[in-house]
Parts: sequence; structure tokens; C-alpha cells
Amino acid sequence: MIQWINIWVFNKLTESGFDDILAHHFAHLYVRDPIVIFNERVHQDNNKETDHFENIQSTNWQTLRFKPPTQAAVPGNNKTPGWRVELRPMEISITDFENAAYATFSVLLSRAILKYKPNFYLPISYAEKNMKIAHFRDSVVKNTFYYRTNFQNVKEDPKVAKLSLDQIFNGTDSMEGLISIVDRYIKETFPQSDETLF
Repeated sequence: MIQWINIWVFNKLTESGFDDILAHHFAHLYVRDPIVIFNERVHQDNNKETDHFENIQSTNWQTLRFKPPTQAAVPGNNKTPGWRVELRPMEISITDFENAAYATFSVLLSRAILKYKPNFYLPISYAEKNMKIAHFRDSVVKNTFYYRTNFQNVKEDPKVAKLSLDQIFNGTDSMEGLISIVDRYIKETFPQSDETLF
């Protein structure tokens, strides 16, 4: 399947230090005009505001969105957040406890990723297949998903296997799971805690 990209955007991003995969993702956003635009936000300084980018991006995503900082996001200024990733995969109502557990785990996993720098890149075709699989009833317990198993070897081409969510989170004999990555992060970051938290 061909995925169209704005080649000018792609070249500018790669020349500025983006890797090809991330540059390709952003360049794909710029192949069409935004669906919605707000009259009062047409004229703005793109060096200080990100509304134009957010407008284009918000019409081209499924469960994840990159949130860039604005010009005001400088050290010592706590009013504007820096770069962040917004996760929105849950399309059902969950309990307060489940929501808190999901939010806490997401933060800890993101910190572990920043520390250990694993490569979870997966060809987009597999991500699209995973989205289709996820739409089936009880998919969380009945189906398997494409997942990169050699994420610790960041320079190798991805080795992809179909795994259950239990295997992805708890690991297999040959692969560390997301929970054990978070547990390792907690033990190394907070050595005074000698208990396994998960």
C-alpha cells in the first residue's frame, strides 16, 4: 500500500535530524488540508503557537498523538508543557481504579522507555492490522497482536511475532514484558523499594 507524503516536509525534517520513520509519519499528515479551521485562529505566529499543526494532526490519528511544546516552553517556565505523547486507546468506560492504574502504568512505562531506550518501532502495516484485530469482541483475551520482539536491539530490523496481550505485558521465555521493564525501572530508580510492585 502506498502512503503519500509531503516530500518537502519529509526532507526538511530529515535535514533537521528526524529519523526517516518519524519524518515519514509527520510528512504524511501534510498531504491534505485540515478538515476544520477556526476563524479566530487563522492568523497566528507559528513560531509561538502550534494550533495550525494541532489542527492538521487532530484529523489524522487513531490512538496516539504527539503534542509539541510551544515557544513558551522554556526551562523554569512551568506554564507550558514540553514534548509529550497523548495516549487514547480506551474507547470504553472503565472504573476509576482501572483509569488510575492505566494512567500510572503509562507514566512509568514512558519513564522506563526514556531510560532504557528500547525500539518499539513496528511497520505501520502491522499497526493497522492490530487496529483491525482490536475491534473484535473480547480481542484483549482471545486474539494475538503483532509486536516487535527484538526491541532491545535498537539497530536491527524488527522481528515481529503475533503475541497475546498477556505475553506482551508479562513477557515470554525469550522476551521481557512491559511489566517487568517497568518493575526494573522502579527498582533501579527507587532502590529503597525492595518489593515487586506488579
